[in-house]
Amino acid sequence: MYYWGFLRKGESVAQNVDRLFFAENGKLRGEFDSMLSSLFKRDAGCRKMFAALSSKGIGISRDELLRKTGMSDGKVFCQTLDALEKCGFVRRYTAFGKKQRDSLYQLEGGAQIDLLIDRADNVVNVCEMKFASGDYVLKKTESESIDNKVLAFKAVTETSKSVYLTLVTTNGLVDNEYARKFQNVLFLDSLFER
Repeated sequence: MYYWGFLRKGESVAQNVDRLFFAENGKLRGEFDSMLSSLFKRDAGCRKMFAALSSKGIGISRDELLRKTGMSDGKVFCQTLDALEKCGFVRRYTAFGKKQRDSLYQLEGGAQIDLLIDRADNVVNVCEMKFASGDYVLKKTESESIDNKVLAFKAVTETSKSVYLTLVTTNGLVDNEYARKFQNVLFLDSLFER
């Protein structure tokens, strides 16, 4: 509930995020650094990778990523990069006509975990935010993607806390075999109630 207290009724999600995270005096401006430090055991490697990858929008090669981060080509580098891929922070792609070894790595916008709530009771809520005009239907492929994010989050953070999957949606959730993975379902309107 801590973060939700900062949201303003009447502002869109994008406006709230912009004001809270990117404005000069935004209340959550430094939250990324705080979360990364408190949740990720390998936050130094993650930070280096984020910095290197953000330098080139089209992506960079593995060799260039190694050079820019100054990391050794070993287990820690491979595990960190793999976890960031599985979480959806980074995507690997091979340009048309290139070989697999020439793949590029790129920061992936929109595929990352939408919101993390690190609670005092040793629980972390991993929140998925889904907007739909009607009830949201979770399908198999998206369910698998969410599972991979949660698994990668646990692997990267090496957290001993309980991880609860929470859905925040505009209207509702169709109850199917995939929907039951959420421990909590919140409606967007409830974020703005006082």
